[in-house]
Amino acid sequence: MKTDNYFANGRVAVLSTRLLTEDKLLHIAECNELSEALKALYETGYADGTTLDNASEYQKLLDIELNKVCGEVRTLSSDQRTTEYFLVSYDYTNAKILMKSKYARTDGVEQCFACGKIAPQTLQQLINNDDYDSLPKPMADALMYIDQQYANGNRSPVVVDMALDKAMYADMCIRANKSSWKALKEYFKTEVDCLNLLTFFRAKRAGYDVNRYEQLIVDGGDISKQSLVEAYNTGYDKLRDILYYSNFRPLVDTLIQCWEQGYFAPAESAIYSSKRKIIDEHADSLTVQPLVKYYLDKVREADALRHVLIAVKSKLDKSIVKERLKELYE
Repeated sequence: MKTDNYFANGRVAVLSTRLLTEDKLLHIAECNELSEALKALYETGYADGTTLDNASEYQKLLDIELNKVCGEVRTLSSDQRTTEYFLVSYDYTNAKILMKSKYARTDGVEQCFACGKIAPQTLQQLINNDDYDSLPKPMADALMYIDQQYANGNRSPVVVDMALDKAMYADMCIRANKSSWKALKEYFKTEVDCLNLLTFFRAKRAGYDVNRYEQLIVDGGDISKQSLVEAYNTGYDKLRDILYYSNFRPLVDTLIQCWEQGYFAPAESAIYSSKRKIIDEHADSLTVQPLVKYYLDKVREADALRHVLIAVKSKLDKSIVKERLKELYE
């Protein structure tokens, strides 16, 4: 195991030198045309030097890079339970797409991520045939529940999203509890608590009643559902009081400001920082930690690059783009 990690983390150290720095992203953001921005991106060797005939198809570059990274993570990992914790979301996103396609009687494979553990074609066949036995139990249970809801006339796509989101976190919880990397349990709880707090304020902003918010709460965090529901009924001052002495108090203050402004990007950045802090605090070259850190850096890189390319294409104010990059790289 240690030998495997020595090799993997040596490889990760090399791969990490190829990450796009904030300065490189700012250079791309300074471009006035999308074709110019892509030329600057090509010069970095991104997506193995792939070039496009049509600049508007830049998502293909992001997909190529994502598929490569997920493949590297799976190949290098000596702890598949841990790395699949971070990668399993692609399978659940694909399941959402394919379950909706099933009832719309369409082919959803082309919309799916190619980097999931289950091939989209295989997953589509299993879903269309109601054959869930070979799938992870949380996913299988969610798919059966969705079938029942649709059979009873509750055919909203929201049913699909809610059921599979909760199943995904149940699946991640199982993986975290079985992982040999001790930091993952703490990471999972923090991820769930941050998600529930963000959902609290998004739901408030959308005007959801307490029953609808309660349905959105994900299990597994340290903040109890009872506390969240009580605060939702009372107001965010109650939430602040409940979490006054917790590590989440600063996040709540940030979320309140975001709720008032109707702009949640600063809170999303704060949540990323909270989760990333756990990874950094458990740095250990003899574990899977460097590989996890590299993967999360690549996800952040993709998010930042997508934001930059959309901004250049839409000719957004460059100062706004720079501010967003600053939030992502704080």
